[in-house]
Amino acid sequence: MDEALSEEDSDILALPALIKRLVVALFVLLVASFIAGLTLKGPITAASAWFVELFGLWGIFFGVLILDCLPLTMSEPLVLLGYEGNIGFWTLTTVAGMGSWLSALMGYTTGLILGRTEFMKNLFRRYRMDKFMGRYGTAFVAVAAITPFPYGISTVCAGATGIPLVKVMLAALLRFPKNYLYMALVIAGWSAST
Repeated sequence: MDEALSEEDSDILALPALIKRLVVALFVLLVASFIAGLTLKGPITAASAWFVELFGLWGIFFGVLILDCLPLTMSEPLVLLGYEGNIGFWTLTTVAGMGSWLSALMGYTTGLILGRTEFMKNLFRRYRMDKFMGRYGTAFVAVAAITPFPYGISTVCAGATGIPLVKVMLAALLRFPKNYLYMALVIAGWSAST
């Protein structure tokens, strides 16, 4: 017998709460990049030159690809290294966006594999993630793609619960505007510190 989703489950994707979280996160990102510019400008500039010389755009691409698959990580500090290492904003954020978008495929594949295990099936039943993803799956990935919610978790859950890959990849396209906006704020905060 299927239980209905609780009111708390229904409110997870409530628009006012999501907007509030997004605004707070964007403000924190701006302030953190300003503080980093004040306190860590020298070391970050030195690390940027080394990183870009050694890894270039491929380092940005693969770094973002890996970081965005993991729960509770941010790729903006890595992309800042590329920016401070003189890679142009549009090139940098587009390459980062491509790595981030393709990380959805990695997360989805991981979810497909883990979703077959008894441990994961039990975990999903216990926390009713199967019902939640059945109701909000694609929207959940889209929200995670543009907000500070862990994007990697959303794509793993989508794979584990069998959300169609095409829908997941379409929702993950929101990583491109997210990267442009977040990096514009990081760069604004960083630049204001000098």
